[in-house]
Amino acid sequence: MSINTIKQTIQTALEKLGIHTDTEIELEHPAELEHGDYASNIAMKIAGTQDMNPRELAEEIVKKIEQNLPEKIDSVTVAGPGFINFHFSPDFFPDSIARIQDQGDAFGSNDRLKGRKTIFEYTTQNLLKEFHIGHLMSHVIGNAIANIYEFQGAEVKRDSYQGDVGMHIAKAVWMLANISTEDRFSKKWKTSREKANYLGGMYAAGDEAFNESEANKADIEKVNELIYNQSDKEINEIYEKACQWSLESYENLYDRLGVELDWQFFESDTAPVGKEIVEEGLEEDIFEENDSAVIYRGDEEKGLHTRVFINSAGIPTYEAKDLGLMQIKHDAYPYNEAVIFTANEQNEYFKVVLAAAGEVLPELADKTTHIGHGMLQLADGKMSSRTGDVLSAEALLDTVKDKAAVKVAERLDADDSDPVTENIAQAAIRYAILKQDASKNVVFDTQQSLSFEGNSGPYLQYTYARCQSLLQKAADEGFSPDTSLRGSAEITDIERLLYRFPTTVEQSARNYAPHLLATYLHDLARQFNTFYGNTQIVIESDETPYRLSLVQATAQVLKNGLNLLGILAPEEM
Repeated sequence: MSINTIKQTIQTALEKLGIHTDTEIELEHPAELEHGDYASNIAMKIAGTQDMNPRELAEEIVKKIEQNLPEKIDSVTVAGPGFINFHFSPDFFPDSIARIQDQGDAFGSNDRLKGRKTIFEYTTQNLLKEFHIGHLMSHVIGNAIANIYEFQGAEVKRDSYQGDVGMHIAKAVWMLANISTEDRFSKKWKTSREKANYLGGMYAAGDEAFNESEANKADIEKVNELIYNQSDKEINEIYEKACQWSLESYENLYDRLGVELDWQFFESDTAPVGKEIVEEGLEEDIFEENDSAVIYRGDEEKGLHTRVFINSAGIPTYEAKDLGLMQIKHDAYPYNEAVIFTANEQNEYFKVVLAAAGEVLPELADKTTHIGHGMLQLADGKMSSRTGDVLSAEALLDTVKDKAAVKVAERLDADDSDPVTENIAQAAIRYAILKQDASKNVVFDTQQSLSFEGNSGPYLQYTYARCQSLLQKAADEGFSPDTSLRGSAEITDIERLLYRFPTTVEQSARNYAPHLLATYLHDLARQFNTFYGNTQIVIESDETPYRLSLVQATAQVLKNGLNLLGILAPEEM
């Protein structure tokens, strides 16, 4: 039973009623399972044009549909103000379960985005600063959407954008330059994490000094120019060594997070390109000079503000660099769409940048989408046990992993060195971020996020492991799944959910909304555990083979969905 079949059935009913309309017939899954399997609001959309009450029109449409019900449609009903609900017959569901079994890891995928070249930028940070939990938000959300796009047939590339020049770099380099040569890059900093913490401390000290006096500010601004011009040997050596240490720490974290990048772009490369683009735009009166700087004057009617693209020292700002990045990125990979993920505090910034790009790089601006996400906060209000300011992503991962190890030890013969402990910790964090609308802030509660019950990543993992345990037990006792033996039992909520997975994946891609997929997986896990609690599955019974098919299909869909969210599905927990 395809969506197109149901749409055509509605279209035929309208024609029988003498109604001809260009209004698109849309279908969706009702939120309440008892309301059916598909619903259409077509009656409510066109009732006004027919001078009819929406519900009365829906009832007339249903009468026509009932004259020739499509195969595997059990009934059609009207609900609420005029929704037309389609209910599948029991013999639809064995076929849908069999399709899941046959397609396996590919179930839910399609070719809707085949041939579409998309590049996702979600690993973006400034060198010499720690990779903090805000960056973790961008990574988790961006990675999930990139995975979903790929599952829909798109050609996907992933990139990072590193801030390797700018005032933040100058502050750290200035501080390092004021330390003796032998202590500057001391061998006592052995691990990449120790080196990252040290550099973060240098930045923090340099930032404090910058705000302490005009003399320090002037010195640091001079260092910024020297770095940009590469005109001082000592400064260049400090800069290059510090960036090397910083990049090593990021690479180790990328490995831990499973980040595979196709490109790494750097501000030092985008700056000259961006400056050239702005200077060309200046000649075309797109930009204008103001107090020795070059600005883009925002359109107040469009809610845009004015921003500097080249400062008074002739150095391109973040804005100009982002224009240069758009050009460099497209030269490297001629994409159909470029998606950028940042905290939503940059939403207004990107409105201005994309408006300027619309005038100087119109083709690339049209292909660029910015997605702003909320902030990640801790339930106890603390942002860092070390500085009271910013919590690093690695520190959060380690904290959650330590607590996950305690839970794992209660269930398995495993400790914090076991891969399953790391998997559970990452599942807890990733799912806590992904289970709600990306635009909203996330309050991360470690205890809730690690719970094996409720709306958490480990709960989904545990449900998958439970399915695998049941299937193994059944195999040991000589039972196997079989969809041909469904019988006449009442349709379960699991059956009504499983076939919806492909539609949910597609909706998540269309709306850049991984929370739709996360919510679906939780609903499926919850319904399965209710089924498990109320049903004896591995017993000598005619219903056992079909019940095992439901277990197998549930496991497969959970695995596929978790993989899209960047969460591994352990075989046992």
